[in-house]
Amino acid sequence: MWGFSGLMGAYAILGNRIGGKPATPPMWIPKRKSMWFYLSSREHYAVTSEAIESGETMSEWIRNAVRKAAKC
Repeated sequence: MWGFSGLMGAYAILGNRIGGKPATPPMWIPKRKSMWFYLSSREHYAVTSEAIESGETMSEWIRNAVRKAAKC
């Protein structure tokens, strides 16, 4: 298996661009974590309850709560 320098060499051989897009090794693309990753189970339950009561989706409720907090 190639090491890090071997991967970089392979991308250098292929050139800077592949199919019109920059050649980016997959290891450089950060994985996005779901917003629930950052909430405890208690916070998740509270958000779920508040969203259901207000008739919004959980994502909408969080987005609106953050906007309200930013205005203060």
